[in-house]
Amino acid sequence: NPSPDLIAIKYLEALGTIADGQATKIFVPAEMSATLGSIGAIAELFQTDGSNDETEKEETD
Repeated sequence: NPSPDLIAIKYLEALGTIADGQATKIFVPAEMSATLGSIGAIAELFQTDGSNDETEKEETD
């Protein structure tokens, strides 16, 4: 069984392919909340905040 994160990544890849096509209509599934939640989780993985840098600076002082 694929994880929700993998499904979200594949969904985004498919949207890119759809956008390159000549079609004028895009099908959007009604159940988007799970997909959007997975996208949010992926975004958190790539997000960096300076909290780790501050901790390292305090330890070296």
